[in-house]
Amino acid sequence: MFSSIIGHEKELNRVRLNIIRNPFGAFLFYGRSGIGKYKIAEEASKYLLCINKTDKCSCYSCQKMEQGQHPDLLCVGREGKILVSDIDQILDFVLTKPFLSSSKVVIIDNAHEISYMASNMLLKMLEETLNMTFFLITDNHKKLPETVLSRCLHFRFGNLTEGENRRIFKLLNQKKDVEVLSCLAHYLNVFQNPDMIIDLRNKAYEFIIGFKTRPLIESLVSIDGLSVEEQNLFVDLINIILSDIALLKQGVLNITNRDLSDKLNKQGEEINLTVLLIVMSFFSQIKKNKNLNINIGLNLKNVLIKSHGLWCS
Repeated sequence: MFSSIIGHEKELNRVRLNIIRNPFGAFLFYGRSGIGKYKIAEEASKYLLCINKTDKCSCYSCQKMEQGQHPDLLCVGREGKILVSDIDQILDFVLTKPFLSSSKVVIIDNAHEISYMASNMLLKMLEETLNMTFFLITDNHKKLPETVLSRCLHFRFGNLTEGENRRIFKLLNQKKDVEVLSCLAHYLNVFQNPDMIIDLRNKAYEFIIGFKTRPLIESLVSIDGLSVEEQNLFVDLINIILSDIALLKQGVLNITNRDLSDKLNKQGEEINLTVLLIVMSFFSQIKKNKNLNINIGLNLKNVLIKSHGLWCS
């Protein structure tokens, strides 16, 4: 079990022991996005549904898992919001007998996105359903109702090391920008689309340089060319780069964007630390406003206007 998982050894041992001792009930996997929680739930599900309960098994159940077509596994929430209709689907699933295996498994991704009504329905299932395994996966477990949290066994997954990230990129056959991506992986989910992350990282750097080197209107227009997902990542990357500049100004050389160290150091020499910290607070606030459903594009433009005036003063 978990032979294909890189990192998380301590927590994986806990999961393994609990699954062997008592496989039924609800397991809550929480931690930052992009650190392998869903993959771990898949591997645990494969073991639970396996006929032989062995690693590297080729039984019919394991073959169906590899094909993503196992009739005794249901996955919901991959696309975001979890609605009453999703819980209805789970209810229909748990009311039927297993088809191939001795039990059934439900994986609920983005569990924190569950609606109020859906959470009440889920709670009832967690309390009453026997001989079933639920995996709830979230990067914001505090948004889940306390009643649901109390029915789950909790497992916290932390960040992978740079070395572990490099091993994953090697398996993914990622040959470009591995060192940069391995550092950024401490903060962002870089495995899903590494090329996009690198492109946005470079744009974020040019964006900061552009405070002094290009007209404000050009920077404002460039924001419109990004999707909402890209705008969110863009803000994250700006925050990381600004933090790197602040660290360099204080003599800390172990920064995230090490390949840009000389350029960022030069930027730090041209900006007052007090001004830099104020600008950093502006961009950090954008992420806090996300939960208030404020349009991130407009928010980013407003922050850029305020920051431009300070940076260039």
